[in-house]
Amino acid sequence: MERVSARRVSEAALIVMLVAFAALFGKYLSIRHARGTSLKLAEIAPYLTAALLAALGTWAAVLAYFAARYRVTTGVVAGTLVALLIYKLAVLG
Repeated sequence: MERVSARRVSEAALIVMLVAFAALFGKYLSIRHARGTSLKLAEIAPYLTAALLAALGTWAAVLAYFAARYRVTTGVVAGTLVALLIYKLAVLG
């Protein structure tokens, strides 16, 4: 069996990160759709903060990927996902 390269692992990690970002942004959109014009910033601020964290993590991981730093890419994604999990448990409940 062939060994999986660091590049392939980093590509898979980037896909996972993009899915996490899309899920967080989708949560914001679903809340906005459900509440309509009565939506207040305080209601969605935690979700926007999480989406911003995911976007910045994705941006850093993509930069590392294009710099051919595949293990750094995987590390950035793992760190961002851990930070998002901690944020979810601490803030979102």
